[in-house]
Amino acid sequence: MMQSSNSIVCVDNKELVLDAKQHSQEFKKRLEQEMLHKMEVEDAKLENTHQSCCVTSDERALEFFLKSGVMFSVLVFSMLQVIAINDSSERNAFLNVVVSTLGTFLPSPKIK
Repeated sequence: MMQSSNSIVCVDNKELVLDAKQHSQEFKKRLEQEMLHKMEVEDAKLENTHQSCCVTSDERALEFFLKSGVMFSVLVFSMLQVIAINDSSERNAFLNVVVSTLGTFLPSPKIK
């Protein structure tokens, strides 16, 4: 008959004490691994975070929105110039800017 209770195992009315050192070492290793994992996750969060006096934001999102805003402004300005200018050589220059901006912003097509 086998019964187990925490660190004592009863086999045929004889009590055997399990090796407490081994269990405590395994527990320490697991605890260390969990702590290291938590630290890595926190480091990854802080790595891409930008904090100013009032706002905390993700640096990647901030970079994306700034680049998108600048590209959109250039695109709108160039399109307005294409509409407003009558000279074909100047119009072509702004059309080149529009096409280049769209080519940079839009992804290239891929065959799946």
